[in-house]
Amino acid sequence: MRVSTASLAAVCLPVALALPQHSHTYDQPSDQGSDLSSTRSPWSRENNNNNNDENHENYKFQGNKYANANNGNNSAAQQIAAQRAAAVKDAFQTAWSGYYQYAFPNDELLPVNNSFSNSRNGWGASAIDALTTATVMQIPAIVNEILAYVPNIDFSKSYQNEPVSLFETTIRYMGGLLAGYDLLKGPLNNLPNNTANVDACLTQAKTLADHLSFAFNSPSGIPHNNLFFNDNSFDNSTSNGLATIGTLVLEWTRLSDLTGDPSYASLTQRAENYLLNPQPATSEPFPGLVGTNVNISNGMFTDAEGGWSGGDDSFYEYLLKMYVYDSSRFGHYLDRWILAADSTIAHLTSHPSSRPDLT
Repeated sequence: MRVSTASLAAVCLPVALALPQHSHTYDQPSDQGSDLSSTRSPWSRENNNNNNDENHENYKFQGNKYANANNGNNSAAQQIAAQRAAAVKDAFQTAWSGYYQYAFPNDELLPVNNSFSNSRNGWGASAIDALTTATVMQIPAIVNEILAYVPNIDFSKSYQNEPVSLFETTIRYMGGLLAGYDLLKGPLNNLPNNTANVDACLTQAKTLADHLSFAFNSPSGIPHNNLFFNDNSFDNSTSNGLATIGTLVLEWTRLSDLTGDPSYASLTQRAENYLLNPQPATSEPFPGLVGTNVNISNGMFTDAEGGWSGGDDSFYEYLLKMYVYDSSRFGHYLDRWILAADSTIAHLTSHPSSRPDLT
């Protein structure tokens, strides 16, 4: 199994662009059934003989690698941390000010010429993405500017009829709206000046899901990714990707839990089941590690190549997130993540992309 890692520049500081890319290769094990206990992931079950969901509570993180070495009060360190937090907050406010002045409510600011673009269908991607950031930073002015916009988004049509990505729209718009709703209805409910606008976050998330739901109209329930809202059609793709399919279940399940309508979760969990129980067996060359492409008509994997890079990575990410979200319902997701992590530890080799001889 060979994969190449993609840059994380989309979510990291621009300096990440200067980092070299690496490729990773999974070495074929001499014995596919060999014991991996010597190369376990940091997560381990205290009682491996009981697989009931309730026993997932016994998972513990082994080791204190990230523990603070100084558990006492450290006023100097706290002062530095506060200064750094203030600098980050100031940078965010500066960025928001430029976007709000020159680009809002379009998707992105083009800072070189103070114009804008709409790569995410013209629904204000930067604004929705910034909602939870402004909320966590407790900046009421920005929070309420965004909230006032939320009820006015028209999710029934895309900017210039461009295709709508089920994957991108779910993680950016639906995720942003639901996270904002949860925070502003919960621990940070002092920030909004109009609770009706907070309620609109949930209403709009549901409206968006209703417009996206036709993506799952396939014989298998595997969704199409590239959608056209003007006529509820798809592109001509016959397969969909691991991450594209497997990075929906958290948002759609949360929407079901908040609205009391199980249909949203059912759509994504039906698709997820093909990934949790991959077929054919050859599409899982190592325990927990599966291929990348899935046939939309029958739910069968069409390859056995994949890994933790772009196109695959967030499937594994969501396995862990679903367990964190609700361990009683999604304990089996953690089991799959541990299998993948253990197989990776056992079989992954790495080298710079330009020097495969330096494995």
